[in-house]
Amino acid sequence: MTIISGGRFSGWLNLLFVTLGLAQQYVPPPDQFQWQNSSIGGGGFCMEIRIDPFDNYAQGGNPVLYLATDVSGVYRSFDKGVSWEMLFYEASLEKNTLARYTTSLAFRPTGTRRIIAGTVEGIY
Repeated sequence: MTIISGGRFSGWLNLLFVTLGLAQQYVPPPDQFQWQNSSIGGGGFCMEIRIDPFDNYAQGGNPVLYLATDVSGVYRSFDKGVSWEMLFYEASLEKNTLARYTTSLAFRPTGTRRIIAGTVEGIY
């Protein structure tokens, strides 16, 4: 048996095997989770939800969640989504503008606790 090492695909094959190995990690079955509707007001639907990467919730606290919605802005939750606080309402930025979809949320890599909101009409 001959094993070919090096060559054009060896790096990609290693990456593939590592990726497949990581995909085998344990995920709890769905019946261990309890999902509930949470009314945030304002209507619309969730475009994206993010966990604050700079929040140190690993020490026993709740993670800070951020939610981007299609018509009612950006919200924040300190209690695992039980209650939500409105942070950013697109239609209020400029007089007489239409509400914009908040399509994505990002965090500044410097950890300054500033959120970048991507909308159909720009970045805020």
